Amino acid sequence: DDPRSRYIPWICTGPNVRVNYDLTRSRERTIHTEDTFATACHFLGLPPGTVQGQPVLEVLQHRDLMVSTKGS
Repeated sequence: DDPRSRYIPWICTGPNVRVNYDLTRSRERTIHTEDTFATACHFLGLPPGTVQGQPVLEVLQHRDLMVSTKGS
């Protein structure tokens, strides 16, 4: 159970994704393996269930384009 195995390099590309945005510039944000699944669920409008990850929304150019899963 080495906690370092939860920290991964994370790259996102596609429409409305910030270009050349470096997630490591934010000391408050660390990307974990679980965040990948939570992000995919959020973008697809699906509830992530009991996954502990958090969607990585700071990669988007316009946060008003985010899909909302509230009320799902």
